[in-house]
Amino acid sequence: MANHPNRKARVAESPPPELIADTRSGVLQTQAEAAAEVYATARTWQDWEAGRRRMPRAAWELFLLAHCAAGHLRAQDWREWIRPALLAG
Repeated sequence: MANHPNRKARVAESPPPELIADTRSGVLQTQAEAAAEVYATARTWQDWEAGRRRMPRAAWELFLLAHCAAGHLRAQDWREWIRPALLAG
């Protein structure tokens, strides 16, 4: 609905491909494992890491939250990517 003159188009920020690949390898997951975790195909994950497609912010946030909950990542290190409401509590 960005066609309305008073409405700005909102583009969800996507993580850069290098960050996706580095974070995945840092938590010792294959592309297929990471893709399954965010309900995507391995091919889609490969496209995100290669920069052929933009990763949806929700998928990135889900990946980060799963690894923060498992203790693989520290939530405070990812505050720019995880909504504050999800970090509370």
